[in-house]
Amino acid sequence: PSFVENFARISSLNFFKNRLIFTSTGGTIVTSRSTDILDLFPITALTTSPDDPIDVRANNTKTTPLHDSIVTNNGLIVFGAEAQFQFFTVSDILSPSTVNITQVSSYQFEPNSIPQPLSTNISFVTSKGSTRMYEMTNVFDRGQVDVNERSKPIQSKFAKGYTHTSSSRIYNILGFSKPDAKDMWVYIYFKDSSQSDQQTAWVKFEFPDNVKH
Repeated sequence: PSFVENFARISSLNFFKNRLIFTSTGGTIVTSRSTDILDLFPITALTTSPDDPIDVRANNTKTTPLHDSIVTNNGLIVFGAEAQFQFFTVSDILSPSTVNITQVSSYQFEPNSIPQPLSTNISFVTSKGSTRMYEMTNVFDRGQVDVNERSKPIQSKFAKGYTHTSSSRIYNILGFSKPDAKDMWVYIYFKDSSQSDQQTAWVKFEFPDNVKH
């Protein structure tokens, strides 16, 4: 695997299309064999087969460290330090010959955070200057996505460091906390569709002790 050769650090694990997915700080996405998630090596170097591991680099003008990923209906959205990519296939089978990876947006991503599902969309945060929460929509199998900042109403109070994230699709909420702090911001949403919000609200909770998880 390429992350061994370039001494990159494995930054996240995921599971997609019957394969174990690794992202690395070297900007590569590596998968296991589709028939064995513990096997990262091809059977032979002379030919390729559909179940061989996949090892591709995020196609940017420069190496972009990759920090995390999240599965969508159409593929895998991979979050780099300054760009986001979609890892997908238009075929029924994900293989070295059918895999595609394209850049879908160019936003900074906080490496100590985890992207969260927001209904059928995706929420992620950046923390340059102060924490900002974004919603990624129109995540299809090709083309650019739409990204909207949802933390503008509380930007002056959404201080830097609210990068510990969690979510509940059942209750339509996202939680944001920071280390050694007693408060937590909660984003509540109700959607008519993936593009239409019927109602949203930000609520701040304060607890007697520091939030740990």
